[in-house]
Amino acid sequence: MVMVLPQTPKIGSYRPFMTSRSAALIAAFLIGCTAMPADLVARPMTPEDVARIEKTGTIAISDDGTRIAYTTLDRPDVTRGEANGRSRQQLFLADAPMQARAYLPGEVDAWEVDFTPDGNMISYLHAGEGESAALWGVPVAGGAPRKLAQVWNADVFEYAFAPDRSRVYLLTCLLYTSPSPRD
Repeated sequence: MVMVLPQTPKIGSYRPFMTSRSAALIAAFLIGCTAMPADLVARPMTPEDVARIEKTGTIAISDDGTRIAYTTLDRPDVTRGEANGRSRQQLFLADAPMQARAYLPGEVDAWEVDFTPDGNMISYLHAGEGESAALWGVPVAGGAPRKLAQVWNADVFEYAFAPDRSRVYLLTCLLYTSPSPRD
């Protein structure tokens, strides 16, 4: 819902800085802030809090608007004994208000999520252990993920489906290979 407030009338070339309505709203906000119970006031952040921060990665909304696929990015929580290492991205699917669930096993990193043009799959990039990043898909109705496209000796780091839905375009980066001793 969008609320449109009437414009403050101009008096000559002078426009009042604050209307009585604005002043009343600000006063109510300030009084509300000072009248909060002590247990609702935020405490200072600790290093443990910082270690547990999760971030939303990529977000995709299905064409019919009934589903949202998104990734969360989190880092190992060394304050709870997890080994220091790289961050993880987990794929979630929300198909009703406040109804989101992990959609792939936790050890599967997924990034750059989207829906396939027909809406039947969630597409994402993934690189298995010792593999280059490739385009993968998992059926929205459930089922096993499958590799949709890859490029030999290159990481896929971006993709887009053609407007006519007949192709997928991949943006890649060649993997570094050390020269052989004979070179």
